[in-house]
Amino acid sequence: IWPMPTLNRKPGRATGRVRSAAGRGLLVACLAVLPVALHAQPRGEGPLVLRLPASARLAAMANAGVAGNDADALLYNPGMLSVARGLAASVQRYGRFGTAGAIATVAQSGPWSFGVGAQFLDWMAPAGVAWPDAIRPGATRLSDSGAVAASSSAFTVGIARTIKGLRLGASVKYAEERFGADADGTAVVDIGLTRPLGPAA
Repeated sequence: IWPMPTLNRKPGRATGRVRSAAGRGLLVACLAVLPVALHAQPRGEGPLVLRLPASARLAAMANAGVAGNDADALLYNPGMLSVARGLAASVQRYGRFGTAGAIATVAQSGPWSFGVGAQFLDWMAPAGVAWPDAIRPGATRLSDSGAVAASSSAFTVGIARTIKGLRLGASVKYAEERFGADADGTAVVDIGLTRPLGPAA
């Protein structure tokens, strides 16, 4: 029985590139899971209206509207627009001094679904408190009275289509905060992707 030959070759360029790419990928994956302190983030949170349930029904569902199939799914997951129908509207009262509401509608045109929605919140903020401190979680209750009129609103337009079983959607929001005499707004983009599972899929 002849001994099997042993081949001792140095890795070629292609093998070296593969190992180098794998090493870089492993490094990126390790860095991605490390906690990073974002010191450049602004103080406070907002827009406030986007942190509240869009309807009384969703408030009873712990604000879990990502898989909803009503028109207000536009406000949570634009990927569900392709199965959403009709008009949804709701108004909530937070004590005597806070009022929130939302309205959304969805229409179909061929394979495309289009949605339009709006959310609003009117509340009273305590006097002498800056906006970032007033909307910090636990700092203010919307049912409390205050001397500063404040509001938060958001307007949303979305589009969706089902492609090979995947429900794809995107929406653009413009959200605005008003706090006393000050006002500021920002644009937000949402992208949603869902795929139904189970026998009904």
